[in-house]
Amino acid sequence: MNIRQYTIGIAFASILSGCDSNSYLEDLYVAPEAAFTTDKTEYSVLETVHFSNAGEGTSFTVWPGNTGHCYGVEGDTGFATGNDGTFAYSYDEPGEYEAVWVASSIDSDKQPVFSTAKARISVVDRNGGLENFVISNLYRMREYAGTVYFNSTGEKVSADTLLCPILWDAWRSAKVNSIQALQLIEFELTSSTATFSWLDKSTGSLRPIRSGISTSRIVDFMDNGKLAVQKFVVTTSSGNETSYYVAPVMIPTFTDFKVNGVSGTIERDIAFYNRYSVTVKLPSSTDLTALKPEFTVMNGDAALLDGTNVKVSIGGQPQTSGSSTVDFTSGQAVYDIEYRMAGENNLHLVRSTEVTVNIVH
Repeated sequence: MNIRQYTIGIAFASILSGCDSNSYLEDLYVAPEAAFTTDKTEYSVLETVHFSNAGEGTSFTVWPGNTGHCYGVEGDTGFATGNDGTFAYSYDEPGEYEAVWVASSIDSDKQPVFSTAKARISVVDRNGGLENFVISNLYRMREYAGTVYFNSTGEKVSADTLLCPILWDAWRSAKVNSIQALQLIEFELTSSTATFSWLDKSTGSLRPIRSGISTSRIVDFMDNGKLAVQKFVVTTSSGNETSYYVAPVMIPTFTDFKVNGVSGTIERDIAFYNRYSVTVKLPSSTDLTALKPEFTVMNGDAALLDGTNVKVSIGGQPQTSGSSTVDFTSGQAVYDIEYRMAGENNLHLVRSTEVTVNIVH
């Protein structure tokens, strides 16, 4: 008996063993005519697909068409339907599947007779196969007690693009805990049988990586000394591939801020990665109505800045270092710094920072 025949029920075997004449079988025989329906033709990953019998026969088997359950493939298996001719199944990977419905009966010669029907079922993954993405242990947060690391969690800004915010302190030359070093990635995929790979631009090949495993510390976000978008690929066991582009975008900050030649003390709000304060101590006799602060964003680093990708403003009004006048009579002013990833025109690859400047005496 081949794999198409294995679902003929034990009940049939019992009937046959107790029959002495084929006339009984003739009365019992129902010519199989395979036909089935499903709720729809497109489903999400893990969404339940309801199969229902719409034909004739004595026994029915469903071959969903995914790995291990393909009709006609040696060693693969199908599933018997319920007594009411229904079957429920969910696919754990996106792809196009050929579901096969097999109706069967035993004829008067005690031989199994089969009929098949096929249908295409499309399974899509609303997340594309990638549940989450984290650049882990990117920077050791020394301002916290104990060992605390900054982890950059990917934010999905379009169907295939993730933005990973990068703390300014992680922009340093170091072999570990720096965005300029090889990175350890933690991720979760929709399917446990899918694989995740990074496109190594130096070789042009996909390099499989494992989540949180030290030997997978291979991802390099640098390209000719500058941060660059990296490509990752989720590959399912059915061969379906989904590409993702991960952009490491710096969270901007002032690295120098002066008023009347006096440097301010810059501190980050440890409760927020994108809020800073600057405290400048000036003589009490200082006229605060029209000061002209001088400032530098991210050390003016040419690897991050191209002269057009940073905007500094107060209340929506653009500010230029050393020339824009600011009224500090209230004792403070709130600056906004907007940074767009260098070399990228994608309007989603932007991070903003709020900086409160306080004048004290």
